[in-house]
Amino acid sequence: MSQIPQNPTESGNSLILSKGQSKLVGDWIKSESEYQVACTYGEKRLGDFNREDMTRLVEVMAKWRLLLGVTTESTDQELIVICQFVYDNFKHFTLSDISLCMNWAISGKIEIGYVTQKTISSFYVSKALNAYEDKKRQMVNQIMENKERHLINEAINTPKPVTQAEKANAFKEYIVSLFEAYSNGGLFYDVDDSAYNWLKKQGLVNPTKEQIAAALRYGEDRYKNAQKGQSLRDIMQQSFMKKEKEEQIKKFAREFIVMQIFEEQGIGPIVIKIKAEQF
Repeated sequence: MSQIPQNPTESGNSLILSKGQSKLVGDWIKSESEYQVACTYGEKRLGDFNREDMTRLVEVMAKWRLLLGVTTESTDQELIVICQFVYDNFKHFTLSDISLCMNWAISGKIEIGYVTQKTISSFYVSKALNAYEDKKRQMVNQIMENKERHLINEAINTPKPVTQAEKANAFKEYIVSLFEAYSNGGLFYDVDDSAYNWLKKQGLVNPTKEQIAAALRYGEDRYKNAQKGQSLRDIMQQSFMKKEKEEQIKKFAREFIVMQIFEEQGIGPIVIKIKAEQF
């Protein structure tokens, strides 16, 4: 049989650790009982008790005996034997667990059955602790469900700030998708001219007068075709056309310039220029 630690310095952590260390404690706690149970996970377990800690366990057992109204006089040796039994068989519990079990047993929150008022026994304590453990397990499962639900709602209602690196990666994906649309003849639409403006900041947009003229001619043709709805691509393009004619032609022209840069540079040299610090 394991023996109660005799050396006061053995496993010398303080009896009560910071309750803030319990990851079960949070805004998802619904009652005082749930809070008390959650806090037990931030405390020292019986298996790590030293001699000084064990004297407190004996005190709890003495109080338990008193609350039960035991009529016979228990000797210190009897209390120590019961504490030794608890220490040997319930090492995963904390002193708060024992106190909660005592309170719940006395108040009828856990069902134990008849107990003689003549003595307190290891059998009675064992029944109480096992009943407490069943109830605690149910409560912890409920706390975990409430915590998961709370964290999900919190994540939805409080979106995580997007980092510069994440913005850069998102922009890379956007540029690649535009390049693929251009390469495959798909719908090419530069949202808010973001690709054009970025390429301009990088010094890649330097069109000559001839290129500008070509871009504007392209813009006029694209505008006319979109108005006529000659193809599915043109019909889809109409859904994006919310600007005045002149502005829309200029937008088509800017997209033409972006496509020309794609043609000249390819996607690799462009993507490599996208850096997190730019966002």
